[in-house]
Amino acid sequence: MNGAIPKISMFTEFQINSAHFKAFQESTARHTVVILIGGGRQVGTGTLISHGSTKLILTASHNLEETTPSDLLIGFKPGGTLQETTMSEIEALAPTLRPDPLYRLNFRGDVVRDSTNDIAAPLWMRKRSRVELRLSMKQQL
Repeated sequence: MNGAIPKISMFTEFQINSAHFKAFQESTARHTVVILIGGGRQVGTGTLISHGSTKLILTASHNLEETTPSDLLIGFKPGGTLQETTMSEIEALAPTLRPDPLYRLNFRGDVVRDSTNDIAAPLWMRKRSRVELRLSMKQQL
């Protein structure tokens, strides 16, 4: 054994991989949103992205073809951990599933698009504090 200490684990490789996969799902779910388009007649998904003070939702460009970002309803992951279920259970519940609550975000009107790759990113403004608003007004003077 060349003096090497054998690696002993109380978990199987499958259990470890399964735990890693569930942790990955939880971390990505926090950044995934449901997008209701046309009053909920169509559904899309997006990914929350933050770069410095810029906030955007990365989504498919076709999600925004017949609407404006201000008309989108956005649903975020509810608190708690993800629940595993089967496709047949989801299909049975699909007519009654709706994200709650839904938000209409304050988009700036800017949409970065790459129609060739079907990617779009509407930018939104977060609500600013009174201090930030006062500083912004002083800078404009």
